[in-house]
Amino acid sequence: MIDVEYAFQELDKIPAPYTIPEGRVKPWGTGHAILCAREFIDSPFAVINADDFYGRSGYAELAKHFETSNETCLVGFKLNNTVTENGTVSRGICAVENGYLKKVTETHEIPADNDFPEDTIASMNMWGLMPSIFDVLEIGFEKFLAQSGKELKSEYLLPFIIDEMIQTKGEKVKVLTATDKWYGVTYKEDKPSVVNAIADYCKKGLYPKFD
Repeated sequence: MIDVEYAFQELDKIPAPYTIPEGRVKPWGTGHAILCAREFIDSPFAVINADDFYGRSGYAELAKHFETSNETCLVGFKLNNTVTENGTVSRGICAVENGYLKKVTETHEIPADNDFPEDTIASMNMWGLMPSIFDVLEIGFEKFLAQSGKELKSEYLLPFIIDEMIQTKGEKVKVLTATDKWYGVTYKEDKPSVVNAIADYCKKGLYPKFD
């Protein structure tokens, strides 16, 4: 059994004296979403996108990392395990040096048949974080609101926050590598391949079947 608690990302969960600009309906971004879960977290934790299918190996890498380290980490995927035959994708291309993340560059319109080196690592927003990041997020969110809080679509995004920590604070972010293929429905034509892949995992006993 796994205990589950829910934290809700509400637009009005912002510090005084800031207010929600009239007409804003878009959430404040992934950095704010994590802040909204602060009261439930007091140990190392993972962050993922809820609409992505990451496979098992990334979670295993995270668990192994947490057993021996208190460093922030990123679980990266081989770029060619994240593309689709049905169009181009945008990916965070990782620059890695001696096993640590140096920078993530958002790169657009990447086709399945691309010219990137075979070992290129892409970030799919699978992170291992320490509770100490909450203080960083809180301070950064106030700065974000002061600069961009009156905009209707501005977002306080985790990748940019971590990149700033690397560039300005010398944060060390260990890069782990998942061996599985990442699945997501970027295009409606992707759905059959995702359904078939999960069905195959269930058939092989890698994932349980649910009625």
